[in-house]
Amino acid sequence: MELRIDGIEAATTTSDVTVFDATGKLVFQQRYGVQAPMWRSMVSFPRVLPTGNYFLRVTSGDRTLSERFVVVH
Repeated sequence: MELRIDGIEAATTTSDVTVFDATGKLVFQQRYGVQAPMWRSMVSFPRVLPTGNYFLRVTSGDRTLSERFVVVH
């Protein structure tokens, strides 16, 4: 999965990426180093996610972005 965040504050040095399944169970968590003002990275999950709905949360400094995504095999 490719992630890109624009407008990161200059003092921000990390982004935390977390993924939850539809039941709220944490299925992935990783901290990435960032370089302001933009961060772009490929996120590789350690295992294939089963078919279903997931929620992605990315926190960089005081910004938190949330998105829902669907995995279909």
